[in-house]
Amino acid sequence: MEEDEDEEEEEEEEEEEEEEEEEEEEEEEEEEEEEEEEEEEEEEEEEEEEEEEEEEEEEEEEEEEEEEEEEEEEEEEEEEEEEEEEEEEEEEDDEEEEEKDERRKKKKEKDLFRRRQGENQSKEKKHKHGRSVSLFMAGKWSICIASLVDNAVGSLTPV
Repeated sequence: MEEDEDEEEEEEEEEEEEEEEEEEEEEEEEEEEEEEEEEEEEEEEEEEEEEEEEEEEEEEEEEEEEEEEEEEEEEEEEEEEEEEEEEEEEEEDDEEEEEKDERRKKKKEKDLFRRRQGENQSKEKKHKHGRSVSLFMAGKWSICIASLVDNAVGSLTPV
């Protein structure tokens, strides 16, 4: 009987040990599962962080591109302004040249007119009756008088 009881106790102990082992195994499995879950969560968090970093990088790149575009636009505007200023300066220079040419032309015309006036005044001579007649007119008169005399003389001679 004692043996039976001992056996029973042993069996019970074995069963208890087995149960304990099973419980331990279950606990270990649960711990492993928890660890796996934690690892998965960590991985997910890392992935999210990486995605956020990528998004930030993309945003930074977009901002840089926008800044570059703005700089290019500003440079183009500056170039256009410089070109306009150069064109205006060229137009002003052209206008100044035209004005100078116009003044030179007027001066030449005045000088030519004065020179002719001076020549005419120096050629003038006093007529017998006190009137001033230019040599040109005097020459015309002399030709005219000579032809009148010639005609008059020619009409007096008999044929």
